[in-house]
Amino acid sequence: MALTTAAEVYRLVQTMRYASAITVQNVFHFGLAVAGGTSGALVNDWNTNVIPYWKAHIWSGISFVEVNAQMIAPTEQDVSRIPLTGVGTSSFTIGAPAPTAAVWTWRTQLTGRSRRGRTYLAGWGYDNSSWSNGYVWTANSITQLGAFADTIRLRYQLGGNPSGFYLGVWSPKLGGKNLPRDPAAGLAMVTGVTVQPYVATMGTRRYGRGV
Repeated sequence: MALTTAAEVYRLVQTMRYASAITVQNVFHFGLAVAGGTSGALVNDWNTNVIPYWKAHIWSGISFVEVNAQMIAPTEQDVSRIPLTGVGTSSFTIGAPAPTAAVWTWRTQLTGRSRRGRTYLAGWGYDNSSWSNGYVWTANSITQLGAFADTIRLRYQLGGNPSGFYLGVWSPKLGGKNLPRDPAAGLAMVTGVTVQPYVATMGTRRYGRGV
């Protein structure tokens, strides 16, 4: 596969609450191979194509608050926001306790620690032997978590959506922490994902970690 380099990079943040008390944020980064995109196009596409799936596959104790997106490289633009409502509608009767999560590890076209990303998914099923034994996920869970991740990955690959956004792993070390940032150096395109078999534990501050 030819190396894909970004002309623009966008950050998307999805905000939820666990049991109406703990703020949960998932962060994703996206590239455009050709400049000229808008954060509004990204946030609208996410709201239409990802939010319904996320709600259908997460515990009812997760409530949805907002999704926003912003261009972060080579420069920054205004943030586009969409308020969200509703809760998860899956069949889970109990969600994995806070602060625990399922983990997706994203692989990219490039190698090295700065070229891998992780997403911590709060509110996955925890209620019976179909989902977890308390410290690892069942084979059924891993299969469904993989399908969940692939729904995002396949939507945001080259040719997967009309606006041309692709999922990537952003490295501030390589792309720059201050403006102007280097989108081509900082973003690596995601090519695959692995579901980690363990029930992850972490401080609540790490819920905001993303790719």
